[in-house]
Formats: sequence, structure tokens, C-alpha cells
Amino acid sequence: MFKNLLNILMESGLSEQPITVPTKPAPTKAPVRPSRRTTPLKPAPGIHPKPKANRDVELFKQARKNQGVEEMAFDPGMFPSFIHPSKKKWIETGDEELDALFPTLTEGEQSYLEMITSHGYQEMVSRLEKYTGIEADEKNLPQIMSLVFQSIEKAVEIESKDKKRFEDLALEIVLDMPEFEMVKEAYENKEIEFDVKLATPELGYEEGEVEAEEGELTDTEQINLALAKEFEGLSEEKLRRRLANILIQGSAVLKLYLFNMASEELNKIDSNLMDLYGILAVVVQLGYWIYPTGFEEGAVENIESQMGSEEVIPSGDDYIIKVRARVFPYLIHELVKGIYEWVSLDPELRDAMKSDSIGKETEDIIVGPGVFKVLSSYVPSAEQRLMPLVQKKFLQLSRDEVKEVLDLSSEGKRIMKELVDQAREDWDEYKRGAYGEYQEDEGEEEEEEVF
Repeated sequence: MFKNLLNILMESGLSEQPITVPTKPAPTKAPVRPSRRTTPLKPAPGIHPKPKANRDVELFKQARKNQGVEEMAFDPGMFPSFIHPSKKKWIETGDEELDALFPTLTEGEQSYLEMITSHGYQEMVSRLEKYTGIEADEKNLPQIMSLVFQSIEKAVEIESKDKKRFEDLALEIVLDMPEFEMVKEAYENKEIEFDVKLATPELGYEEGEVEAEEGELTDTEQINLALAKEFEGLSEEKLRRRLANILIQGSAVLKLYLFNMASEELNKIDSNLMDLYGILAVVVQLGYWIYPTGFEEGAVENIESQMGSEEVIPSGDDYIIKVRARVFPYLIHELVKGIYEWVSLDPELRDAMKSDSIGKETEDIIVGPGVFKVLSSYVPSAEQRLMPLVQKKFLQLSRDEVKEVLDLSSEGKRIMKELVDQAREDWDEYKRGAYGEYQEDEGEEEEEEVF
């Protein structure tokens, strides 16, 4: 199992080879089609999770003060260890929720958390050297960190000349991926809308709360009290929400480099864009490892520290995925995050969503890519269109079943084969119903014209 898991983690989450995509813009409104059924992905209406934002830039200022290199429990491979001591401690000890979700490896091996974060760190630093052209060394860290500010400024200047071109291209790249075939279908069915803009990230409805009267609890305190009672002992609902967040962040991090798919188009706009985007994607990732745990709480109100935000907003029986980002790679990143947030909506998790925090989000960004890779390894490459629906079903499993799946055990493989088969059957049934009815109506119309 250990070797199989390492092999999965070593496989790249997506190709970074330039792939040409069509340059026509994605439609701003979904085309009308006569399908009379909704996709299997459609969630229950009216669920409104907390809007999320990536607060990244401010972290680099702090990171410059935390450049000590320490020996680590997990394996940084051939690279130096830039990780902050507080993150090191978290990786070594885990937390209550992760311990409840992750399998226990055999004696003498690294912990599951150490193993998947080790590979993620090595992959990140390898990309760091590739995109910056600078050796990953402690003495070079200040120079590497300073690149992000210069790159943002240059990228924003280039993109400002034709923002809509980048906004349309981001949506087109994402929806044209085989993994999001079902999502594209839902978009065409008008089950979801996309509001995608290169703009200042937004936190939506999260505003300061009204102070409570003396002797009363604030709204936040009331929520925390309710959660403390409901989730005492770690409920299945809270664990399912944490697992959903891990997969949401993991899938989005793995898509940070999707800008490579539009290399031909981007090079026509400006030959510097590919290098600028590579630096922004990887150096921002580095920030999650080298800044201290808890620092994100202090940066939460600083609008200048935000790279992107996504919010899934109820709209009648359907949803709007609202995405804002300062630069193109994070527009794609937030789109993917918003899509998987939409896929993960579950009325049973309404209360669990209230316990989401920016601190946990940072940890999920570190651990998520490895977990998402393990889950996606169960879906045949020729059937990646099933991935969102498989993930939706996976989130309904019990904690013991989740452990089996992540452990790649024989029972885990049986469970996932069943989920993949169910997803395939659900999708095939939808396609037969929707398209069969559509084609039949089309034929009836032709018959009336002839006679």
C-alpha cells in the first residue's frame, strides 16, 4: 500500500506542457437547450456557505522574518526545509479531525499526513526552481519572495488592457476540461451561472457583527456554543465538511498551473505572461509553508493581501458561482474552488459550514492536493467526467469507509469501484433521458414540417 500511495502522489496532478485551446470567448450566458432534466450534480437549493478568499500577498512580508531552516519529521527530499516550526509541529502531530479521517500506516512508516505533505512540498519546491530560475536555498529566499510583488504588478498591468478576454478564457479553460463535462452540462441547463471577474476579491456577506447587549451572546458566540454542543466528540457532519474542504482546496491547488493550457493564446497577448504566472502560482504556494500558523487571522481584514475569492450564492432553485481574482491564474483557481464548493453542497452540513475557518483553510491547502490525487486515482483516466459526481458520493461515506479509501486497501478499492459504477449509471441515465427526449421532440417537429 505504501509504495502504491507514493506512486499516486508522484504522478503529476495535471500536465504542464503547453496545450492550445480555442481562442473564442466562452458565452457570457448559458445557451438555451430543451433538456427537461437536471444533472445528477445539482444540489438542494438555498445553501449558502461562507465566502472564501485567498489572503496571500501579506504573508510574504511575514515570511521574510521566518527563514530559519530546521530538521523536519517529514521528508523534504533533496530540497532545503523552508517550513515554519509551527507548521512542522502540525504535520508531526496532526489534529483531531485529520486523525479521525486519515488511515494509520504500518509501524516504522511516516504518518499519512507526513507522507502526503512531504511529496507536496517537494513538488512545490521543484516548481519553484523551474519558474523562478533561482536555486531553492535559504540565502536566495528573500530574492524569491520579492518576485511575487513585481510579478503581480506586471501581470495586472498587462491584463488591465482587456480584462474580459482573460475572464472568458478562464471560464473556457475550466469548462472544456474532461473533468468538468458534467459542470458544463449543468451550466448549459442553467442550473448554475458564473460571475467571473478580474477584480478586487470580495468576502461577500461577511461583515462585522452587531455588539450584543450586556449579558447576552453575540451571533458568533451563539453559533460557537451551538456547535460545541452539537459537535462534541466530532460528529460525522463536521468530519464530512472538513473532508469536503480538503478536497475543494486540493483540486483547486492542482489546477493553479492550468494557465499552461492557454500558452499559445497568452504568448500572443504578451510573451512575459507565462513566466509571470508561473512565479505567482508557485511563490504564493510557498507562502503557505513558511508563514506561521495563525498569521492568516491577522491578515483577514487586509484587502491588499487577497489574491482571489469565491462564493456560491443561492438563486432560487439554482446557484451563482461568483469569482473574483487579481490575476488570471487565480481566476482559474477560484473557479475550480467554486465548482467543487457547489458540488459539495449538502443540506445536512449547513451547521457544520459555520465552523469553517481561515486557519483550517490554510492547512487544507497544504494537505488537500495529496488527498485529491488519491481519490482521483480511482477514476479511470478515460472517465474523468465522473470525478465531480464521484466526489459528491464519496462525501457521503462514513469515516471508517473514508479511511479504507485513502488507505488504498482492498475494501477501499471495492467501495470506490461501487461509487464509480454508480456515478457512471447516474450519468448514463441522465444522458439517455435528457438527450433521448430532446431528439424525439426534434423528430416530431421535423415530421410536422414535412406533412
